[in-house]
Amino acid sequence: MKKKITIFILAAICLILAACGKKTNDYTVTVKNTEGKAVSGVILAVCDDSTCIPMTTDDKGSITFDGMGKEYVIHYLSAPEDYSFDLTKDYYIGKDGNTLELVLENRKKSPKPALN
Repeated sequence: MKKKITIFILAAICLILAACGKKTNDYTVTVKNTEGKAVSGVILAVCDDSTCIPMTTDDKGSITFDGMGKEYVIHYLSAPEDYSFDLTKDYYIGKDGNTLELVLENRKKSPKPALN
């Protein structure tokens, strides 16, 4: 009888510890250009209620971070000079899923002046 009670108590403790543990989720933000190609070297701010962390996209145009199952706000901080972006726009990840794809607009290049 004592053995069954001990096993029951240990199982209950394990369930409580599992329920109290903070679950983390992988979040992925991918940045592409208007042609659908990955853009590396983009610096994004990943923000929660209290802090923002800058992260740079890799050669696949992605950043990945561990989150706590909540919503995060993403802001552009900088991008390669061939692209333009809106510093005032907020992007959200976590409410409707753990992936977000952003598209950078190609910056229009000025025509080179003709040489006479």
